[in-house]
Amino acid sequence: MPFLWVSGTNDFAYPMDSLQKSYRLPRTTRTLAIRVRMAHGQKEGATPEEIHAFADEYLKSGASLASIRDQGRTGRRAWVKYTSTTPVIRAELNYTLDSGVWERRRWHTIPAELDHGSSMVNVTLPEGVKVHYFNLIEQRGLIVSSEHVTVYP
Repeated sequence: MPFLWVSGTNDFAYPMDSLQKSYRLPRTTRTLAIRVRMAHGQKEGATPEEIHAFADEYLKSGASLASIRDQGRTGRRAWVKYTSTTPVIRAELNYTLDSGVWERRRWHTIPAELDHGSSMVNVTLPEGVKVHYFNLIEQRGLIVSSEHVTVYP
């Protein structure tokens, strides 16, 4: 069964390290939609349109969400490879310079380079990044996130 994980960077009840341990467990298709500072709550958790698109893909043969196929880093250059039937129109890097309690970390967002021809996104990580992940934004306004990566100096 495919999984969709919708969460926020500063969720006090389900911090990103716990989220990562959970989303890595299923040995099947998984999709992440992680928003910077998304509030924790029933309303906030039920609102993201990625939920409807994900359900429509499997229950109504709707258009699939983008899919992160691979990711990596060489020095300060980070990248992801993706596939998508819906055009990806923008990509961003979300990162924090902070460590410690997840819910208190301050997150920043910068544009990432989107190469449609190779279906790749890459960026030079800002100096001092502790944790980062990419968001791909589709033409429908839906996001798909890469795994978050902890950077060690």
